[in-house]
Amino acid sequence: MKFKIIIKTTVLIILIMLIITLSSFFIYINHSINEIKYLDVTLNQPITYNTRFYDRNGDIIENTGISNSYVSIKDINKNTIDAFISIEDKDFYKHNGLNFKRIIKAIFTNIKSGSFKEGASTITQQLVKNKFLNKDKTIKRKIQEAYLSKKLEKCESKNKILEAYLNTIYFGNGAYGIAEASKTYFNKNVNELNLNESCILAGIINAPQKYSPIENIEKSKTRRNLVLKQMYKDGKIDEQTYKFEIKKDIVLNLVELSKSKNLYIEYCIDELQDIMKIDRSQILSGDYDIYTYLDKDIQNKLNDIIYNDKYYDKNAYGNIADSQSIIIDNQTHGISAIAGRSNYNLVNIKRQPGSLIKPILVYTPAIEKLGISPKTQIQDNEINYNGYTPKNVGNKYYGYVSIQDAVAKSLNIPAVKLCKEIGLENCKNYASKCGIEFSKYDTGYALALGGMHNGTTLKEISDSYSVLNNNGNYINSKFIKTIKLKNQLTLYS
Repeated sequence: MKFKIIIKTTVLIILIMLIITLSSFFIYINHSINEIKYLDVTLNQPITYNTRFYDRNGDIIENTGISNSYVSIKDINKNTIDAFISIEDKDFYKHNGLNFKRIIKAIFTNIKSGSFKEGASTITQQLVKNKFLNKDKTIKRKIQEAYLSKKLEKCESKNKILEAYLNTIYFGNGAYGIAEASKTYFNKNVNELNLNESCILAGIINAPQKYSPIENIEKSKTRRNLVLKQMYKDGKIDEQTYKFEIKKDIVLNLVELSKSKNLYIEYCIDELQDIMKIDRSQILSGDYDIYTYLDKDIQNKLNDIIYNDKYYDKNAYGNIADSQSIIIDNQTHGISAIAGRSNYNLVNIKRQPGSLIKPILVYTPAIEKLGISPKTQIQDNEINYNGYTPKNVGNKYYGYVSIQDAVAKSLNIPAVKLCKEIGLENCKNYASKCGIEFSKYDTGYALALGGMHNGTTLKEISDSYSVLNNNGNYINSKFIKTIKLKNQLTLYS
């Protein structure tokens, strides 16, 4: 008798818990939907960029370098459209915003692999996420995304949705939308793209940094070939075309981005996306007033230097080195100016810091932990640490030198010796507190000379020096001072 009572009680408790769980889940869904239920999702095109940027004096910045390069679906050739649909959402013209077959398949694949790498987003869902929602990876956002996708499909045509999607997605290297991507990688108008170029662009958007033909041409080629294979399987191209196209090399025609974009504004937009958790197009069309730390006089002087050919030496091929320079105000910790010259997107690009990292990684922790001073003597001689034999420039060695001279001459041996004495992990811990990010592969003494696996950004290494002018406290410099709505209500300061 007691056993039956226990069974009944257990079943009852389970049922109650199930009802509570399901009720909570449905309440959560309902609450999530109610937040965006009345959001207008109509695609009023073309997109207008209403957001304004101001310098440190409150004067509007006219030359933002932001182009409203919206292109009609009628001006995009069929091969280009077919490439994107085949790789991103082959059932685009069949579903009503959600592809339940893909969702179920993705669930089983993720359970089998023990990860959540495979997504099931349709083109409609991707557009909704980029245009109307923030980038938070939460269940709430996925519920809202699904609801708005169904809503969008009811009020807009498939072609309108596809047009908006192709004009808002990110293609890497600072290119947003297919018109900018076509110009950035091939210096062409969209309607001039050939099949191979279309497949390269379609392949990039899954992971712009990973599949960028600039960053990794082999991975880009592999991805392009996958797009071509999907097009062949979908009957968009024949076997002969497929076999011919996969043998082609990737040929780019890069334009100097610094001439077409305002680097300061591009950094502002990158910072805004991080602050507001919304997409670039939402920021630019959102009618915001963005007050920055830009000093126009300093920026103009910096531009005069960066864009003057007399400061550059050409190599045997007639090319000059890429450049980038940043100026930070030590009082406000705002960025007064930034300029660069490159075919690549310089926003947050990582490079080896070289000797620039020595003061932060080695000499400042040596002052704290070893008690050295500028006049402390250290021997500059040939060394061998388990096969690692660093050299000074020109293989010159100076015997005993002061720390001051070691820094001034940027000698390598003293830096490596001090790093070993302090301990590499201690050096890294110190530099990490100064904002430097390290890879798990940064484990050798070459790190003392700036030999990082991933490298660092110019802003990151510059910010690390803020501790020297701020009583040992690290401060992350900013481009954005204040964000206001059109009615001057402050959103961020």
